[in-house]
This record gives sequence, structure tokens and C-alpha cells, in this order.
Amino acid sequence: MKIELCAASELAIVLASAYGCDRIELCQQLEVGGITPSHGLQQFAKSRVETHVLIRPRGGDFVFSSAEKEVMLMDIAAVKRNDLAGVVIGALTQANTLDIDWLKEASKIAGKLELTCHRAFDDAVDWQDALESLISLGFRRVLTSGQAPNALLGKELLRSFVDQSKNRIEIMAGGGINVANIANIYAEVKPNAIHFSATEWRQIGVGSRYETAALCIDETKLKQLLNAVNR
Repeated sequence: MKIELCAASELAIVLASAYGCDRIELCQQLEVGGITPSHGLQQFAKSRVETHVLIRPRGGDFVFSSAEKEVMLMDIAAVKRNDLAGVVIGALTQANTLDIDWLKEASKIAGKLELTCHRAFDDAVDWQDALESLISLGFRRVLTSGQAPNALLGKELLRSFVDQSKNRIEIMAGGGINVANIANIYAEVKPNAIHFSATEWRQIGVGSRYETAALCIDETKLKQLLNAVNR
């Protein structure tokens, strides 16, 4: 089973490499679920760990405007030029079905980049049709909580995803993965991969007029999560 760290900072990238994570999903602003990271952060990650870049212009839902979709295609092209491992993408129609037309265009631009579908999949109304569509489009994997608030609550459906996939696409369990549930999810679902951020809320810039709360990588949590699955 592969381990993917959702990395949103320079420190998270360094720790992912130091502790032997198989790859990272690189993003920024975990506080809104992650958005496309900066060019500099992509370059920082490239030489340190296998990097798959989240392509998402904002937080919120996955029904994007035509302008947002155009920007995402530009971001995919930039990741390809930067020669990173893959992109993490997804988009839905107003009817909450996969936006097949956009995904086809994105896949064409991505070329040899590995394609991961992010948790837009969990908002799709017909998961069986969505999964088969991703397979047909050449996606390597799908990140999913089993269409539940977290992967523990969605573990029964996650097992169904694994069964239907028949190793044609990797099922990566993610969403609310923590030290208390990771071993259970691993044992009961048998996913191809597990995805987590190993973060905690911290105050940044204490004493500054710009003090704020942010989700930050926690090295102790990362070690505990890896130990829980014998990594």
C-alpha cells in the first residue's frame, strides 16, 4: 500500500521525503481544502519527492466557471512543462456528474502526467458510472472518502470501489485519516493507497497584527500515522 502525504508547505515536503512517503499531493491553503500551489513550491518539491500537483483554483464546490476551467488547463500545462509526476484534477457539471468534456481536454493537455481524480468524485451522483468514466479516460487513481464526510464513515462504499475497480484504477482512501482510524481503514478496505495531511491547527504570527490560524504539518502525527501501518 502506498502512502501519499497531502503537503502544503516547505516543511511538509521535507518531512515527506525524510520519512519515506511514496509521494505527495502538493497544494496550498489546506484551510479551504487545498488550491493549486505556487510555481516556486512545485520546484521546491520536484527534487525531493514524487509530486502530484493539485489543480484547483478555489475552495468550495467542484462546479467551475468557464474561466476557472481555462485557468486550470493552463495550470496543467505548466505542471507538464515543469516535468512533475502528475496532476490531481476533477470537475463536475451542474447536475453533479463528472464534467467529461473538460476532463477529456485536461487529459489531452496532461499527456504523460499521471492523473488522479480528487474528491470531486465524492460529490458525483452516480459513483459507478463516474468510476468507469475515469477508467476510460486513463486516470491512474481516485482519491475518495467513500462519498462520506470521512473515510471511516465511508469504508463500506470504499470496499465497493475497490471491488468494482478490479485493479483497473487505484482507490486511494482519504478524508479524516488519523492515528485512531488509519489501521482500521487499511485492514477493512485494503485500498491501494492512503492519503492524509498529518496536520494540526496552529496560530501563525503570534503578536503580529496579521496573526492567523493555519493547518500545519505535525511531525509527531506523521510518525504515528506511518508507524500505525508499519511504515
